[in-house]
Formats: sequence, C-alpha cells, structure tokens
Amino acid sequence: AELTEWLLFGLVDFDFICESLLPSQYRESGDEKLHVGEMAYDVVLVPGCDTLRSTTLDALEQFADHGGRVIFAGEPPCAADALLSGRPCALAERCEQIPFEHKALLNALEPVRELDIRTPQGTRSDNLLSQMRDDGEGRWLFVCHCFPPSTPDDPPQEHYTISLRESWSVTWYDTLTGRILPLESCRCHGVTQLEWHCDCHDSLLLRLEKAD
Repeated sequence: AELTEWLLFGLVDFDFICESLLPSQYRESGDEKLHVGEMAYDVVLVPGCDTLRSTTLDALEQFADHGGRVIFAGEPPCAADALLSGRPCALAERCEQIPFEHKALLNALEPVRELDIRTPQGTRSDNLLSQMRDDGEGRWLFVCHCFPPSTPDDPPQEHYTISLRESWSVTWYDTLTGRILPLESCRCHGVTQLEWHCDCHDSLLLRLEKAD
C-alpha cells in the first residue's frame, strides 16, 4: 500500500505485473525493455518480498542481461518458488538496490519520469493524481485532486509548474464549458513547462502534440 501511494502521488506511471500470467505474456526481445503482452517497460521494480517464481527470475535475468534496469527496493527475496535460494540475491547484487523509502524510490525513478508537478516552493503536491495516455500522434494528460479540502467553504488557491518530458504544444480542454484553447508553454532542452493556477476542486485535461 505504501509503495502504490508513493508512486501514484509521486506522479510516476506504473503497472503491476502478475507473476502467474508472466510466462504466457513475456517474450524475450534482446533490447533493453521488458516485453510483457503489448507493453514494453524501461524499469522493473521489485519491492520487499520473500519469494519470487523461478519463471519471474528467468525473465528478470534475461532483462538484466540485455541492459534493462531492475531495482530491488528493500531486502531482496530469500526464496525462489517458496524454497530457500540464493538466486534472487545473486540477481539483486548485479542490479540496483535501494532502501524501501519514499525519497530513495522517486530518486531512482527520476530518469524515466514523464511528468512532474511542483509548487513555487519546489515541492510536489500530495493531493494530485494523473493519467497520461498515447492517442495517435499525441497524448492526453489528465490531472485531478484526490482528497477533499480541509476548508471546503474557503478553498485555497494553488499554483503549480507542470513539466513534461519532450517538446509538446499544449491545448486545454475545459471540461466545464467545452472550450478548447491553446495554452502558453515554454519548451527548452527537451522539456515542456506550463503554469497551472487552480483551486482545490479543479482538474485539468490537456492535449499534447509533438512540437519542435
């Protein structure tokens, strides 16, 4: 539960991989991504657990052999197929190992971050959730608040800087009025930034199109 919350509110996109389905979904490709079904992952995070299936270890070892990133958060498993084994630890020793801590986790995943949202003080909100999805040549980004405000009758105003990896032209889809408007943004060094002024009830829907 902690790990899921850290990733969600850290605005890091992720999926869960089911060990029981992995043998039928995994395919070795020889590149630096883990191919599972129609997905291709840059990083695999193994949180603190006691055992992994040998089929999972097969896939992770092949992924690591091809240069993929495997990160063990916390103590590596001590068993394979629920039997004591040194195989998971041997894999962890040649991969990345970090403490099972919020800051260490987000720092390790910073190179693959697609979205960052920060206050003028440089901190991330602990009350924003996001979803980004590909659609044709562009993407959709949705950002919303999660928890009700502590002062609902006097909602505080908020100000965020939204940073997106790569260069995008940004269009705002106002879901309250149906307006569709281009948004001013700054594109520099492969990062797109824009400002979002909102209150604690607002959400944001953006269309992203590739830009120079």
